[in-house]
Amino acid sequence: MALTGPELVLASASHTAVKFRQLLASLLPYPGVAGLGDLQVTQLGTPGQGVLVAPGGIWLPGTSSSVQGDYYDFNDASLTVNASAADGSQTRIDRLIYRVRDPDYVTGTPPNNLEWISGVAGSGSPPAVPVDSLSLAQIARPINGNTITNGQITDERIFASSLGGGVRGWKQLGPPTTGTYPLSAFGIDGAGAVWACVTAGSPGTWRYVGGGPYYAHAYAGHNQTPTGGSLINVDTIDTDPNGNFNVSTHLYTCPLAGVYEVSWSLEMDQAGLLQASVRQAGSRSTTWWGTVAQTTGTNTPHSSGTALIKASANDTLGLYLEFVTAGNVYAVGQVGRNYLSVKYIGS
Repeated sequence: MALTGPELVLASASHTAVKFRQLLASLLPYPGVAGLGDLQVTQLGTPGQGVLVAPGGIWLPGTSSSVQGDYYDFNDASLTVNASAADGSQTRIDRLIYRVRDPDYVTGTPPNNLEWISGVAGSGSPPAVPVDSLSLAQIARPINGNTITNGQITDERIFASSLGGGVRGWKQLGPPTTGTYPLSAFGIDGAGAVWACVTAGSPGTWRYVGGGPYYAHAYAGHNQTPTGGSLINVDTIDTDPNGNFNVSTHLYTCPLAGVYEVSWSLEMDQAGLLQASVRQAGSRSTTWWGTVAQTTGTNTPHSSGTALIKASANDTLGLYLEFVTAGNVYAVGQVGRNYLSVKYIGS
């Protein structure tokens, strides 16, 4: 190994292209697209056998050599990229990449270009990302599926960053399940929630940071006369942006694995003994008990509770009346009395 002087930037000195690329890499160590909308891949105006790539800039990593540095390129207009034909008997996952071909390291022209890479039919996996390139999107190809729509396109762009591991985006809920990520990478899932990579790996360990529609509040919207051990008809949605409350089954379905903050409340219209609970079903069958209330005279009993509940994706949570001696659930207009409230707080 040797020093690669002269140093940048000396008068009357000449400098190699690789030294400028190494400078770029030191200033922006996590390459990717320059802006949120840059080089986004979408369907054609009239869906067909191709996609549309938006204008924008991109910092590309040179990975053919450990001292290669980064490249920059800019697309100044929307471009149509034609897709290869779909397989006639098996599904396939393709990729659209942005690639630099530096003749100092590899052969091929043009020097910078968009490339469509076809996956292996029937494998269920996308093709590998080549050296000196970044993936812009995966495209799911059904059998004979030569008309491509937005529903088949998974955004894989990485956003360039000077700190951390760059910002990713993906379509599914929750943290990524594929790919390799460095420590401190950030990502935004398909519902707009922010995640952080706390252990580098494939896909590494991710923690929920915040945002996204992972909360809900629903209540009993009509009077009921339940018996002990019965499910309360939580049938009116107050807020549920992700659509996880089912007003027909009266259950909340957990969209992600992790810990949920759950609170509940139940009140009867006659004095007596009352205890409400939340029951969890799915990965485990557990009853989370609320307070025991007992009243006499004209005082109505009220049972409530709060719990941190560890759940798997698709577990259900329901409000139950465990014990009661008399009365009805007085629900008309009581948005704040007979309810189930759920909020995802992390993995």
